Amino acid sequence: MFFSVLLYGSLCIFVLGTAWRVSSWFARSIGPGSREISPSRRVGAALSGAARTVFSRRIGTVFRVVLVDGLLQWRILKEDFLRWLTHFSIFSGFVLLLLMHALDDLITANLFESYYATVNPYFFLRDLAGVLVLVGLALAVIRRSVLKVPRLHTRAPDIVAIVLLAGIMVSGLFLTGAKMGSHDAYQRMVEEWADSDDPEELRALESYWIQELGLYATHLSPPLAAAATAEARELHEMSCAFCHARSQWAFASYGVNRALSPAASFLEEIDSAALFRHIHLLACFIGLAYLPFGKMFHVIATP
Repeated sequence: MFFSVLLYGSLCIFVLGTAWRVSSWFARSIGPGSREISPSRRVGAALSGAARTVFSRRIGTVFRVVLVDGLLQWRILKEDFLRWLTHFSIFSGFVLLLLMHALDDLITANLFESYYATVNPYFFLRDLAGVLVLVGLALAVIRRSVLKVPRLHTRAPDIVAIVLLAGIMVSGLFLTGAKMGSHDAYQRMVEEWADSDDPEELRALESYWIQELGLYATHLSPPLAAAATAEARELHEMSCAFCHARSQWAFASYGVNRALSPAASFLEEIDSAALFRHIHLLACFIGLAYLPFGKMFHVIATP
């Protein structure tokens, strides 16, 4: 309930903030004669111009510009490769996460009948997209603090944008890594999907997940005999493999999972998966609400 209120609140702030920013394009003075042109005339002229472009031969030029300059950012590439790599990494990674992860119920699940967030290629691509954004953010910091590119001034909105995006990405990786190791998450999956209620088979399956998929050994201690491992692998393939790829495919999250494993008992005690989920959602909602008011608004303004 609390996070539902936060979501709707963030959406309201985003919509109102975007409307305020866009309305300023039609209300501010832009030259000596602009006071004589009312905001309503400006809006009418903009809509009329857009309609004449869409329903004309120039629509091909629009698509080309969107693809080349918008998606591929070719103009930036011609100016500076490192600047292009920075922008493209952040942009492509974030758009991929938005369409394939944040809006997966609306987009990915409807496009691909066999979609599960934890099967490939989606499992791998989600981590790859998060790493791309982090690489772009690291390059942005390097360009500003190490290379000190001329005319590239770092102001408060730049710092806020970098911190917010980094917080969203890092908390997402920690959330996935903690879920890989969470016995509660594993148990819920077993209760819903396992094709067995034999305690020995389920114990073998749990040991297999500890050995092969990053589950924390807080309730069970491996290793298993070779025969038991084969039995557990067979049960995994029957019950789990169709909706869960090997955790190693989510390479960055799996690295976090292994780094956190020495504190497995503590993480299980505090329900770290729920904790990281709350942090991740909070970071996302703050980022959504802040988007119209900071430098990240150019993601909307530029198109």
